[in-house]
Amino acid sequence: MRQIQRLTSRRRFLGWSAAAVGSLALATQRRSIAADDSPEIYVSTAEAFIEAIGSNRTIFVNPGSYDLTTVDRSYASDAVNFEPVHDGEQFHIYGVENLKIVGLGERSPRLLVRPRYATVLSLINAQNVVLDNLELGHFPDSGYCSGGVLGLAGCNTVEIKNSNLFGSGSYGFMCRNTQNFIARNTSVRHCTYGIASLISVTNSQFIDCEFSYNQKFTLIYVPDSSGIEFNGCEFNDNTVSDEYSAMFDANLENAIAIESCKFENNSVSQFALNPDAIARIDNTEFVNNSFVDMP
Repeated sequence: MRQIQRLTSRRRFLGWSAAAVGSLALATQRRSIAADDSPEIYVSTAEAFIEAIGSNRTIFVNPGSYDLTTVDRSYASDAVNFEPVHDGEQFHIYGVENLKIVGLGERSPRLLVRPRYATVLSLINAQNVVLDNLELGHFPDSGYCSGGVLGLAGCNTVEIKNSNLFGSGSYGFMCRNTQNFIARNTSVRHCTYGIASLISVTNSQFIDCEFSYNQKFTLIYVPDSSGIEFNGCEFNDNTVSDEYSAMFDANLENAIAIESCKFENNSVSQFALNPDAIARIDNTEFVNNSFVDMP
């Protein structure tokens, strides 16, 4: 096992090992990290990941699976707090700025939680955050789930890219009172309520994303939101079984723009509950869908 090495006074490896995460003897070690101590931090355990969270830094997540449920409340800090949910606990990343979380390796590191009512990764009042090359989801169950996958509340300028969000989360994206959110080259699969719940969200984009095998209610729920754009995205094999739901539901006029997208094999009776909410649909392909209000 490779020992922890200090490469410079401003760079630290946490829990680094070439072995699998489960075999790390360093998993039980604690290290305090000041906001200006280590702008680049490498982690290989769930505890090290939680402890590394803060402002003005980049966290590199080594390959493997991280059961974030195993981290206890003693790891709470100014940037991380815990709260109970119906079947366990979840943690929030709170008030951080200029934080990057980057997964290493060809196969994205997996950040996982066990409680069905917990959001996998939740950011509150955060700004200038980048999430790159990560896989987020609930385990071990693949059935019904009440917690979301990525949650944002009161955030500004958050980007997730090159990542995979998977169910049984309720929604892949659960955003509220947030602006300037970007999802790029990211997939949402097998979520049980829908793809995204965007409440009071402005100026947000989904670029080159894939949304597949999601169900059951409105797939893109967009109340009191504006400036929502889907560009180069694919929606395939999604299903809505609730008769009062649709592919899109937004109450404000011209809230949603769709460009260069593809909708294929979606079992959804209505494309938009409020047609006036769709500002435009350009260069978009529809193949074998069950929409009654679209080709």
